[in-house]
Amino acid sequence: ALATALAEYIFQLSHLLRLSSLFLAAVLVVAYRLGAGPAYFAAVIAFLGFNFYILGGRTPLSFASWESILTLGVFFFTAMLTGSLTGRVRNQAQKAQARARATQALFDATRDFSASADESFIHRRLAYHLAAAARGSALVHAQGVTFIAPDDTPAPSQELLRQAQALASGAWPNGIATSYTEGWALRPLYADGAALGVAAWRPSAGAQHAADEQTLLEILADAGAAAVGRARLAAAAAAAEARARTEELRNALLSSISHDLRTPLAAIMASAS
Repeated sequence: ALATALAEYIFQLSHLLRLSSLFLAAVLVVAYRLGAGPAYFAAVIAFLGFNFYILGGRTPLSFASWESILTLGVFFFTAMLTGSLTGRVRNQAQKAQARARATQALFDATRDFSASADESFIHRRLAYHLAAAARGSALVHAQGVTFIAPDDTPAPSQELLRQAQALASGAWPNGIATSYTEGWALRPLYADGAALGVAAWRPSAGAQHAADEQTLLEILADAGAAAVGRARLAAAAAAAEARARTEELRNALLSSISHDLRTPLAAIMASAS
């Protein structure tokens, strides 16, 4: 509409009919701002607007003129091509930015998870990163404790907690998959053959998650589960190492005592004989 208004203004001033560049610029702007799909629509509208200045009474030309047909055909082809290319470049740039954001979010989350072997700390940080990635609220329910982020999030409903507890206990009717209730997405936390809890998130009011964003959230939840599994393995390894050292110390102590008692026992046995 702006391009047509500008074209009309220029025509009234100069009676210039070579106004295709204005409509092409409009198609490029639409493609850059909105993508390839709207750019195709803009190209059709631009074609009709430009046709008005070529065949709509502005000139004595008509469809019988091959020059006018060629001009309109080249314009339409150019508008469609430039709109498509610009829209694709825009879409690729948006996808690259989304991948960069996802990579940064995963890096920050895994760095936090590896900073501590405390399960409560990992659960709390997982809720925080899920809320940030979801641009809304998140919770992690594990071992009877619920971690919510951000702190001002309203308390979850009893139905949501009931489903979270069921998933945390390993009751997965659809396997390890994301389920939905009351606008929340629930993802079981599972690692090393054990149910570790459940993570849940929901976007802010009126927002929706794209497929890539949903995949990122599921990867974050699985990364948190893997971190909890590693923490448990580290705790089990530390306990096993402590038991091994205790047994080693016990054996050394018994060996020392038996060695120290060997000489006096030999003398006593000789005297008794």
